[in-house]
Amino acid sequence: MQDRWEVCDSIKLANTSSRLDKIESQLVAQEARGVSYAAAIEETKLKLSEQESLIEKQKPISRKPFQKIGSKYYYIEEMKPLNWYGAAHRCHEFGAHLISLDDQRELNAINAKLNSANAYWTDINDLTEEGNFLSLTTGVKPKFLSWRSGEPNNADRTEHCVYLFGAYSNMNDFKCNSAQNFICESFDE
Repeated sequence: MQDRWEVCDSIKLANTSSRLDKIESQLVAQEARGVSYAAAIEETKLKLSEQESLIEKQKPISRKPFQKIGSKYYYIEEMKPLNWYGAAHRCHEFGAHLISLDDQRELNAINAKLNSANAYWTDINDLTEEGNFLSLTTGVKPKFLSWRSGEPNNADRTEHCVYLFGAYSNMNDFKCNSAQNFICESFDE
């Protein structure tokens, strides 16, 4: 009987030892995964930090160049003319959009600040359909238009973007790739 107990004890001991070995290998594997997860977490934190840095760089440029004219804030670019697309992009960098005039009163207030020798891009264009002028900002027909006499005329069938001509306080359709000054309007009032 004693022999049976010894055989039984040795079988139990072998089973227990086998189970303990298995548990130990599982613990080692879990520990390795834990180290791997910790490294992945640190790598993710680093990537998030890099992304935050990139986001900070992409935030709109300071509102300092904006001035209050009437009830809105505008930035009038006089030094670096851009084509219509570049002007729209630059305004976007400021957290703004190309000017979208609401009425004659707003036009008069803006015009008082403009150099009469310059032209300034607005957000108005007929790029999608000739003669159907839309606001880039809203995607619908502009609230206010003040065309120069004989305009819009789509000269040479290439004029699809609208600028405001300072000297006459009115609008003209022109080639979008032409460099002009521009006016950014803040989304905030």
